[in-house]
Amino acid sequence: HPPGGVHFKPFQTEIAEVWTERHLRPEQCLQLTQEAIRSVEQAEIDNPTAARRFMAVIAQGLFQTLTLQQSIATELKKFDVAEAAVDRMKQYLETHREHPEDRPRLEHWYLSNAGLLAELEGRKPDALLYLSQAYQAYPEDAYREVEARQLWKGLGGSEEGFNAWMAALAKTNQMPAAEGKPSPW
Repeated sequence: HPPGGVHFKPFQTEIAEVWTERHLRPEQCLQLTQEAIRSVEQAEIDNPTAARRFMAVIAQGLFQTLTLQQSIATELKKFDVAEAAVDRMKQYLETHREHPEDRPRLEHWYLSNAGLLAELEGRKPDALLYLSQAYQAYPEDAYREVEARQLWKGLGGSEEGFNAWMAALAKTNQMPAAEGKPSPW
């Protein structure tokens, strides 16, 4: 159910999703996601007025495409491409501060993807932080809390320690950040 009933996802993304579900042409799917990202960026350049008006819908399509790109790239062991997709989400969040009502969902997408990538790369403490923050940014996705809890336990932490970690993280996220940016730790 896209915001306002409007849906924008580049056709290249839709094709790549169908092929990926069927485990077809992964390299070509990755190329399709790159084409889709370029088309979204070009659409913003070609018609900035419409892009501002439909920013929430465009952002949703872009983040869906970047999420798919990150997933395909990690499956193909192209971690540099996966990292670039996650970095592109972060850049988007830093440069597009409009539509604050959509920001928690977009931050959730970024933090979830950053966490999953960090875990795949063996950076478990980073993954724990990202997944914990993803849950706090968008508590409707309780699965991120489950993943963070599993990582915590895998690192040797206790249930009480995890609860204290989440409480401390929540408290830190509520504090005003220096220069308007949250602390990385």
